Amino acid sequence: MKVQLLLLGLLALTGAHKSAKHVGQPKQFAPSIENLDMNTILNEELPAINVHVVAHTHDDVGWLKTVDQYYMGSRQNIQDAGVQYIIDGVVEALMQDPAKRFVYVEIAFFTRWYREQSQQTQNNVKQLVAEGRLEFINGGWCMNDEATTHYSAVIDQMTLGHQFLFEEFGVRPTVGWHVDPFGHSASQASLFAQMGFDAFFFGRIDFQEHDFRNRTSELEFVWRGSENFGSETEIWTHVLYTDYCYFHGFNWENGDEPIQDDDRLYDVNVKDRANQFASMVRQRAASNKHNNVLVPFGCDFQFEKAPINFKNMDKLMNYINGHPEYKLNMIYSTPSVYIKYINSNDITWNVKTSDFFPYADGPHAFWTGYFTSRANLKGYEKSVNSLSHAVDKLTSTFVLSGNDLTTTLDTLEPLDDGYGIAQHHDAVAGTEKQHVAFDYAKRLAVGETAGEMIISQILDAVLNNRTDLDVSGENKFGFCRLLNESTCTHTEQFNSPLAVVIYNSLTYRSSSYVTLPVTSTNVAVTDASGKKVESEIQRNQDDSNKYDLTFLVTVPALGHTTYFLSKGGVRGTPGDSRDDTMETDYYRLTFSSSTGKLVSILNKKENLQLDIAQEYMWYNSSKGDKQDGQASGAYIFRPDGLYSVNDGKIDTSITKGKLRSEARQVWNPWLSQVIRIFDGDSNIQIETTVTPINITDNLGKEVIVRYTTGMKTDSMWYSDSQGLEFIPRTINQRPFWPSFPFNITEPEAFNYVPMNEAAYLRDGNNRLSFITDRSRGCASQSDGQFEMMLQRRILNDDGRGVGEPLNETITLRTQHLISYQSNDIGSLNQRVIGATQSNRLVLAYQSVDGSVETWSKGKILSKSGLLKDLPQNIQLTNLKTLSDGRVILRFHHIFSFDEHPDYSKPVALDLSTVFADIKLNSITEVILTATDETASVKRMQWKSDKTDPKYQYVPLKGTRLLLRPMEIRTFIVTVSRK
Repeated sequence: MKVQLLLLGLLALTGAHKSAKHVGQPKQFAPSIENLDMNTILNEELPAINVHVVAHTHDDVGWLKTVDQYYMGSRQNIQDAGVQYIIDGVVEALMQDPAKRFVYVEIAFFTRWYREQSQQTQNNVKQLVAEGRLEFINGGWCMNDEATTHYSAVIDQMTLGHQFLFEEFGVRPTVGWHVDPFGHSASQASLFAQMGFDAFFFGRIDFQEHDFRNRTSELEFVWRGSENFGSETEIWTHVLYTDYCYFHGFNWENGDEPIQDDDRLYDVNVKDRANQFASMVRQRAASNKHNNVLVPFGCDFQFEKAPINFKNMDKLMNYINGHPEYKLNMIYSTPSVYIKYINSNDITWNVKTSDFFPYADGPHAFWTGYFTSRANLKGYEKSVNSLSHAVDKLTSTFVLSGNDLTTTLDTLEPLDDGYGIAQHHDAVAGTEKQHVAFDYAKRLAVGETAGEMIISQILDAVLNNRTDLDVSGENKFGFCRLLNESTCTHTEQFNSPLAVVIYNSLTYRSSSYVTLPVTSTNVAVTDASGKKVESEIQRNQDDSNKYDLTFLVTVPALGHTTYFLSKGGVRGTPGDSRDDTMETDYYRLTFSSSTGKLVSILNKKENLQLDIAQEYMWYNSSKGDKQDGQASGAYIFRPDGLYSVNDGKIDTSITKGKLRSEARQVWNPWLSQVIRIFDGDSNIQIETTVTPINITDNLGKEVIVRYTTGMKTDSMWYSDSQGLEFIPRTINQRPFWPSFPFNITEPEAFNYVPMNEAAYLRDGNNRLSFITDRSRGCASQSDGQFEMMLQRRILNDDGRGVGEPLNETITLRTQHLISYQSNDIGSLNQRVIGATQSNRLVLAYQSVDGSVETWSKGKILSKSGLLKDLPQNIQLTNLKTLSDGRVILRFHHIFSFDEHPDYSKPVALDLSTVFADIKLNSITEVILTATDETASVKRMQWKSDKTDPKYQYVPLKGTRLLLRPMEIRTFIVTVSRK
């Protein structure tokens, strides 16, 4: 007992766990702890310990090098890493010794390696997998970030990896292994449980909480990630004792002293090394509630020299196992084996709720900057996410077969691969080197091109009522990726009429405004029935030679419609107004005559008035010249003062139109804004343009937009968790922490949390909502106040491994929406618009030969893919065709149980009456990643304080489905054309 107390005391003295990304020789979270006196340990009545040695490698799918450079082992001057050689060496070593085990995670790498192997090597791998000696854990395309990824993207990349493993090896991972992401999401825990995982392992939680949990034996617990499902989606969770790398001094691959156990040679050290290792194991054991210790053995891109590692591990393990006085039973193990040992104990586990954001590894090192880092890449990833789902849905509803299926799915491989890789925790997170960020964007662009080609082929077939595809490679339609920059060659240069075919991937009719750049005011718009559509022309903000053409489009559910632009209808453009207000039937916005800034919002529908002050400001990035030397960087947000972008009057010009009114504002030479309101729209659009941030003053800047109101919010705000449930936040508090004293040394950074889709303030029955077009950081620093970080340009590195400052010289154009409504109306608006942001309309353009009437003959200009619209609280998250012709069908109820009096209730669907053109021949419910049948998956049960879900799960009955609030249900279906 006194030894255990001594161990706890030593652990308490270590203080903060200093975490870092690992480059070359791995760094440790904590300073080295002196070995305990082995005589003392061996003389004590200590319990026997099972030591689970987990041999592994963590292979970032891009970070300091691109994904291909990492795989090939090129650019070794940047980092010594070659994934193909790691897998080569591990497979060879495992084949030589049946006692050894190894775990592998990143399937984006493994598939690259596997397809290059001979049939014999593939057979060897299948044997290793079947025997459990090569085990895939996590099993996604990558180890995804948990702050800046949308839940739908997480499911997609995990499904991509799991499908490969299931089809090739017949296995399904049962353990989540997120040892490197920078903080952890409640939604990720819930999703992992729904993927059939028994446990979740990770390492990065706030250093103060880690210290507390370590001292109180709470590094293992049950995590309830969703209040909707109670204990149903709980997952047993293990926080690593330090980090995921070797014990300090035992990294033989990178030059640590080898184990010398041959008495015929000099410098025998096996006993000393065994004593050192045993003392470290006992230190870890002191924080556990059982007699098992997990020891990760590996690190970033390790085991390229597998024989060196395994040979030394064997010597160490054989010596310790051969000396029973250690009371250590060392085995090659895996996390799934470890949890079987733990689960056999009769232990009641404490329950954790909420998330682990923000993460800090020191008093002045909050990893909240990456929530916003590389904002353009975050926006691009979100756009391709939306396009990917549209491509899958359009492809599946077209019911491809034969050669069309093979050709189409092969064509889409770059889209799935690039989009899956982008979810990596050093990709969309924005924590990679600049040349790697360019590579991620390139991969997204290649995937986007592949998706556009398939859309073009299918739209051409659908419009012309054909059942075959023209796979000649010629795009029948064009696309405009730079509409946010007011650039679209098709709409700017048309002479003959232009057909604009619009596809809607939502399962209900979508009505929204479309704005297209044109070079003339002489443009008319007609719809698919030939009816003239009311439109409006305004001067373009970017180019005085262009105009914005705005009109309202209505697109059928899971379907398309066609609009036509033609020359005609000469008209003038709305002029600037001298008034300080602009309004539609929904809102009236008032601007200050003295400053030009927005000062109030009136919701005319509900007669709700809100005084509001909008400001653009910038945090000065710490250069690390303070006493501790910590700078702001790609990962870490450490502000050193807050300054206004413009303290005086800003240049504001207001244009009032019938369909669209806008206020164009220049805040300073590198930041401008347009505030738009549209007729009938319940949202206010804020479009911000940040040209390369001015750093001539040699100051790094982290730009925010801040809204200050008189709302009484009790210091609270709410932010979404990866687009799923909203988490209540309290200024300067973490209410879900264990109740122990903690210091807030960086209050601004402490209050920042991820915002993937939306956030809101609430005052009584009123809600001020913010909906973002990409992931970013957000915070409330005082009551009734809310801010979002938009862009970062930093001149120093933060010392977390990337080795270069986040100094992007790229223009950002980003949008967010705000609305002020009563709570029930606001919650519906927020959820629906959030879903729209993730399922954006796809616009395709084709020149019309001759007249519109002649071109339209025989064409299906408008059609829904559904027999009837689904309710707005139900989303078709996925409709994806697999290589064998089966289809993944995935529905999601997008409301939580307590959000809305009507839309938060369960919804019944008859799947046989949903689709217009496809018949569901068979339906099998499967787990979230579409591998095993739901009924066959029996997750490990853990003893804890159980809580019933708000609504009980109801199995599929024939084709009848009942979706509970926030529930995601997945099916494998076979289909045919009706």
